[in-house]
Amino acid sequence: VNMVPHEPVLEWLDPRDWSDWWAACQDEDARRALVNSLPGVPTPTVEAALITALRDRRVAWKAARYLGDCGGLSAKPALRELAAHEIVDELEEFTSIEAVRTLGKLGDEDAIGLLTRLAETSSKRLMQAALASLALIGTPGSEEALHRLSSNDDLVELAAGALVIHGSQSAVNG
Repeated sequence: VNMVPHEPVLEWLDPRDWSDWWAACQDEDARRALVNSLPGVPTPTVEAALITALRDRRVAWKAARYLGDCGGLSAKPALRELAAHEIVDELEEFTSIEAVRTLGKLGDEDAIGLLTRLAETSSKRLMQAALASLALIGTPGSEEALHRLSSNDDLVELAAGALVIHGSQSAVNG
């Protein structure tokens, strides 16, 4: 599986044209190709199409990344679902990591519980992404979750680093 983006966005592509192509397209392979050719300017229609694309395991990671980069706030529930999805292979882990990173970028306070569970129970890469996202959320609730996680001997160093990124006064003051 090629997981390297061809080109992150196509600055010259009119989002209205992209949205028209998406609406007219019923073939899954053609829709995957469209997700690999995203317009440089996000619109609500493009965002809605990418929320749908989060269900396609072959392009979900790319849709998640784009939604995070463009601030797709309406995608948060679908991203939480994607992050919580059972991981059976490396592509699904990669996809979950992208969803977790995007939840942090979007400052999703509703994801704090999920991210805390992922930090406690996941692979090292997913755990690190969950801690970083808790730091990026940057709220008192995410700070509290990071403090709880720092009491876990396996997570203490990484959680302490996340508290610094968060800007937690208790972490900064020592």
